[in-house]
Amino acid sequence: MPQDKIPFDEIAKSKIFGRASVVFFIVVFIGILIIYKIIDIQFVRGDELRSHTFDYEYKYVEITGIRGNIYSEDGMVLATSIPVYDVYLDLNEKNVSKDLFDTQIDSLSLKLANKFRDKTANDYKSSLIKIRKSGKRYVKFKSNLSYEDVEELKTFPIFSRGQYGGGLILVKKDRRVKPLGSIAERTIGFSRDNFKVGIEGAYDSILAGNKGYQWMHRIAPGVWIPAEDTSSTIKPIDGKHIKTTINAYYQQIATRALEKVLKENQADHGTVLLMEVATGKIKAIANLKCMPDSSYKEVYNYAIGERYEPGSTFKTISLLAAIDDGLIDLDEIINTGSGTWRYGSQVMSDSHDGGFGEISLRKCFELSSNIGISKAIIKAYSSDEKKFFDKLESFGITHKTGIDIKGEPNPSVNFPNSKLYSRYTLAWTSIGYEVLLTPLQILTFYNAIANNGKMMQPFLVDEFIDENRTIWKKEPKVLNKKIAKDASIKTMQSLLEGVVQHGTASNIKDSIIPIAGKTGTALIAKDGGYKSEGKEYVASFAGYFPANNPLYSCIVVVNKPKQGLYYGSQIAAPVFYEIAKKIYSTQLEIYSIENKETFNNNLYFFTPAQLIKNVQSNIKVTTYPFYTNDGFARLDTNKIDVIATSHFINNQKLPDFKGMLLHDALFIIKKLGLKVEIKGAGRVIDQKPAPLTNIDKNLDKIVLFLK
Repeated sequence: MPQDKIPFDEIAKSKIFGRASVVFFIVVFIGILIIYKIIDIQFVRGDELRSHTFDYEYKYVEITGIRGNIYSEDGMVLATSIPVYDVYLDLNEKNVSKDLFDTQIDSLSLKLANKFRDKTANDYKSSLIKIRKSGKRYVKFKSNLSYEDVEELKTFPIFSRGQYGGGLILVKKDRRVKPLGSIAERTIGFSRDNFKVGIEGAYDSILAGNKGYQWMHRIAPGVWIPAEDTSSTIKPIDGKHIKTTINAYYQQIATRALEKVLKENQADHGTVLLMEVATGKIKAIANLKCMPDSSYKEVYNYAIGERYEPGSTFKTISLLAAIDDGLIDLDEIINTGSGTWRYGSQVMSDSHDGGFGEISLRKCFELSSNIGISKAIIKAYSSDEKKFFDKLESFGITHKTGIDIKGEPNPSVNFPNSKLYSRYTLAWTSIGYEVLLTPLQILTFYNAIANNGKMMQPFLVDEFIDENRTIWKKEPKVLNKKIAKDASIKTMQSLLEGVVQHGTASNIKDSIIPIAGKTGTALIAKDGGYKSEGKEYVASFAGYFPANNPLYSCIVVVNKPKQGLYYGSQIAAPVFYEIAKKIYSTQLEIYSIENKETFNNNLYFFTPAQLIKNVQSNIKVTTYPFYTNDGFARLDTNKIDVIATSHFINNQKLPDFKGMLLHDALFIIKKLGLKVEIKGAGRVIDQKPAPLTNIDKNLDKIVLFLK
């Protein structure tokens, strides 16, 4: 029987299906291989392969030199850069041999445990073995280690072989630190990208130096280290050091005094400025703000950046204008009434219940009568109010001082041609309202009075230093050679002394420290007006000392005290007095006593180890250290006797720091070459290690407890 023929189209379909099946299985097979490879690369050998890619990643980048230090005028470091290191490990078998790892892992683990004391030797051994087994080339091991720490690590087993052979990779960073803590923190400031604050920001280009360039090698995601080939490296130029006008000791005095009064009165914030009269140098600048936990910290530079209505401290400016224009008589009797005065539709009041009645204009100033001063100024300038404001402008107080850091706003004064000017502006401006000034701007004016009429520009940076030599020094700048006639200045000096001798600041009158100044109490405006409910005040005192030969001017401003006291005489003046008293006791040139080896009921002087220093006896101190060329002298006092003993700095034994201020203790510790950790504030009450501990290689740090 003949075989049936298969149709041609059936044969063709069969061949096509067979070929398609082969292709399908090949594609599936290839797909499976691809998926396998993806899994192998991504999850099985991913870390190893990724680590190899780093071996070929380089880039030419900018590098910076060491940022310059910022010093106080008395040589204390206010800001510095210290190197810190992140430690990475490459314990892969291709880098660290099996024999080296196996024979030295135990000793390395023991060294690490003894060094860091955060794990046992067995824990470290397990960690190192795990890192090695993982095959990862660059594993982060420690962060932010000091230079001393990494130098010690380099001596450890395995690690002593370095990066290639020992697996120790060090990535250096620079950390900016402030050794004295928060002292003048906002004024010292910082420089971060485009956000620059304080001295760090204003002088960033000086501190930063010039950039260099270097090939960098990526060893891990986001981690770059210098490449081995340095032939094309352009070295950076380190930054210059800056010496400021700030005195670290005075700064500590000002900060502590301000913090004390702010805490006692639960005030919102406050500031203190201390200026050298002859030059305009800022010797201390403290700015403290109450935080949610009731502590006080530096968060804003109120001294330079915050404008406020100064209240009665502005009366000095108003009265000097009228005195210099020859428009008033200080002996004129002014009727201040019973404490309130209606002027048009507005009412002005004095702080004294029942008023002051009829008193002289001089007494109006000493007692800070709003009504008396306002009446006198209105009478003097009633025919030409513009003349008063022209006088203010001639003083220079309507312009910025031009201090050498950013943040100073323009003063705000409502001139006769401004939209805000009204028939009441002269009356209110005369007593410090409808005008906005910063504490710095007010102090600059008071400093000019102390300086016999010469207005100096305040400044914070005194020198640029390169390799221990001064390469630039600031020349004090005069803003106004004479703000008023000599006779007018002398009259105002007498008025300011009268405020302390007979007026609102008589509570800080001192027979030893002559002080001149003016109290200020200003009601804070709310919603464009002055509300009778929930009143808040700014208390202030501005002045200078000693009044008979001014060396320093100072302003204290306390904002929104909450404990019932709010007058400048009650809150701000005592802070001024405490600062003046402590500074006065350390300034030998203030006194005019021929025999400096004798003492009377108020003062005593001593000369141990060729030292001549002094201390005011009414300052309650139990110990007071002074420095000599070869040591320091400790003064012990009691009610009757004064005993001075000389102490020499012994490089073999740790001194007794108890009773010292931080400034004094740091001086000696620096001489000894030790690191210091500070806990608390005030005077040293305890120390670790104890006095007379041997100073040897095992002692590298001392802890001071302050209170």
